[in-house]
Amino acid sequence: MNNRQFELLDVLIMSPESVIFSGAAKAISCKNVKGIIDVLPGHSNFMSLIDKEIIVYHSNGSMQKLNTEKAIIKVVNNQIVILTNVEI
Repeated sequence: MNNRQFELLDVLIMSPESVIFSGAAKAISCKNVKGIIDVLPGHSNFMSLIDKEIIVYHSNGSMQKLNTEKAIIKVVNNQIVILTNVEI
């Protein structure tokens, strides 16, 4: 059995004013100009601009939708940082 399937993502989502979410998540979904991005544990490292909506799939099974005009996502070693409402 592969233990990676049970790992969680360490997520930090911030606006210029405050921390929106900080904690563990099963997955993150968002969209950029090329399409939908689904980030699961073990995802390759990357950075991207994202548009409109971020969906956080919490470790307890709930889902949270966050709206944003523009954001930046950075994924490195199961750690995700998303900066929302950025001026580009």
